Amino acid sequence: MAPESEADRAVGLGPAKAEARAEVFSALALTELELQAHSDEARKTKYQGAVVVEGIINLDGRVTNIKVVKGVGMGLDENAIAAVKTWRCKPAVGPSGQPVRTLVPIEVTFRLY
Repeated sequence: MAPESEADRAVGLGPAKAEARAEVFSALALTELELQAHSDEARKTKYQGAVVVEGIINLDGRVTNIKVVKGVGMGLDENAIAAVKTWRCKPAVGPSGQPVRTLVPIEVTFRLY
């Protein structure tokens, strides 16, 4: 049996379920998406970049416990968090066929075209 990790504890997986974590981790499937907005500061300087956040996708598809893993500054980190908070995702499905809470990394890319 795999040891319980901090990530497993964060999403409520006990030691018995830790082994299944790799199986239930699925690609982020968005059911509703609000496009992220550039901050005024980043737009004025024509700054682009990708913010990496991680969060827990709950059983209802809402993303919670969002934190920045790799930020780019200029107000884009805050805008990435605000955008992800509005997203609704399809929860991962566990071995029993039931939705499970899952800790996922999410990359939010800001581009000016």
